Amino acid sequence: MSAVAIRRAGPKDAPALLRLARALARTQNDPHDRATRADLHRAWLDDDAPGLALIAEDEAGAIGYIALMPSFESGHASHGFYISDIFVVARARQQGVGSLLLAAAARVAIATGRSSLWWVAQDGNAAAHRLYRRFVTIEQPVRAFAVFGEHLTRLAARQA
Repeated sequence: MSAVAIRRAGPKDAPALLRLARALARTQNDPHDRATRADLHRAWLDDDAPGLALIAEDEAGAIGYIALMPSFESGHASHGFYISDIFVVARARQQGVGSLLLAAAARVAIATGRSSLWWVAQDGNAAAHRLYRRFVTIEQPVRAFAVFGEHLTRLAARQA
């Protein structure tokens, strides 16, 4: 593999990020056709977006990304970033790209006064688990929960 560059993604990266985000969704058995360029702009790319994305590129183009959203972990009194997405295309896996993305995210965290990175991984993703175990301070078995769409609306309507 040729040299890999990691940089903060900007508005012109929306098409590549959308392609990568949809590929990640397919690997997770999530709907892969819902996110739009406008969604990515609002989340990571616009000047007033709450989060940010870093993109990994080689001579052929975008090969991975990591998306960071501000977080606060009260148990550790830690302002940090939640890694909402991390993905590397198949041809670039097992070549250090994921490590480079995590290291770049750590540098952004430190540069912005944050003291932690948090993320989750699916149970069956053994390759990712091996990578993450090289760096983590804490590994805990957790269950992830999410509420979307109509279920979110019903939850919001609850009074008791």
